[in-house]
Amino acid sequence: MLPGTVIELPVLPERISVKQSADTSEKTVLGIGAVNLLDGAKLRQISFGSFFPAQKIPSVKLPRTQLREPMYYVRKLRECMESKEPLRFILLGADLDINIRMSVEGIDYSENYGEVGSIEYSLTLKEWKDYSPRRVTIKENTASAGETERSGTPEGAPKDKAVSYTVKAGDCLWSICKASYGDGSLYDKLYRANKTVIDRQNGGTGNPKYTIYVGEMLTLPPKGEL
Repeated sequence: MLPGTVIELPVLPERISVKQSADTSEKTVLGIGAVNLLDGAKLRQISFGSFFPAQKIPSVKLPRTQLREPMYYVRKLRECMESKEPLRFILLGADLDINIRMSVEGIDYSENYGEVGSIEYSLTLKEWKDYSPRRVTIKENTASAGETERSGTPEGAPKDKAVSYTVKAGDCLWSICKASYGDGSLYDKLYRANKTVIDRQNGGTGNPKYTIYVGEMLTLPPKGEL
């Protein structure tokens, strides 16, 4: 699937299951017996099911102009699985507050009698963590007085004055807020602080309003000014 492609589910699932377990191993220690070694948590797994409607119905959350034919969504999810690249799964406005990179572990889909054209599906996603080598580039500061130029992953919240940040691949407003302010839930406030820039880029694309693009320059105000 092409980078920057956004898949917005037309019908929200009734139930989302999140599974996570501890990574433990049992060893025998002389004089003590069996002990349980705690090695942290395993990767999260998310599963849910819903359907891709063939036509606009009351439960569809997308405008008619943005609703795609059912197999479009199936093909895009299959592309994610076959491309060997993770996707970013975002669930906003819920207690789960999910915003992580995940791989498509499996998708099952079918067309049922009586609902010709609509596709029922079940989807399984698994948390993905970047394990590639990291390279750090230090750039000469060419920003104007009173403003600090920053690119790459933010490191800590700006303290006294706003700083500039250049969006890189894999960024979203939630991840930038998490890295800069330690709180991903501030994404809506960061959006409002950059509304003019973000809306100009998104104009006419049909993408969700929080979508940002590689190379886009955002302003990170101090946390207290958000």
